[in-house]
Amino acid sequence: MLREEKHGCHLGFIPDAGSAGPLLSATYLPVVSVSGVFVPIAAEPGWLATVARWLPAEPFIHALSTTLQAGGSGIAAPPAGDLLNCALWAVVGLYVALRHFRWEPRGGEHRGHATTEVGAQ
Repeated sequence: MLREEKHGCHLGFIPDAGSAGPLLSATYLPVVSVSGVFVPIAAEPGWLATVARWLPAEPFIHALSTTLQAGGSGIAAPPAGDLLNCALWAVVGLYVALRHFRWEPRGGEHRGHATTEVGAQ
């Protein structure tokens, strides 16, 4: 007998596919908001600017801006510190995904979601 879950994939703290969008918005929008997209980093309090520089969005935005604002010479090389920060976040994200992502929930039923028996005789 196989158990088929109605929701496809699970990452430990995300209970189902319907929760993924709101959880992403709840984390992504604040990170982007303090990372210089809406308000320049220089206008933020010092402690918030320091936090923003260690989050993944600010180094990415800064590297992209620096690269595309090279002036008349075309495209410039992004700053090495920004690339290192982005690479570090990529490694951490890959580790978390490989360690915690599952297509099926662990331990049968997951948080009360209905499962159906497939091939039961």
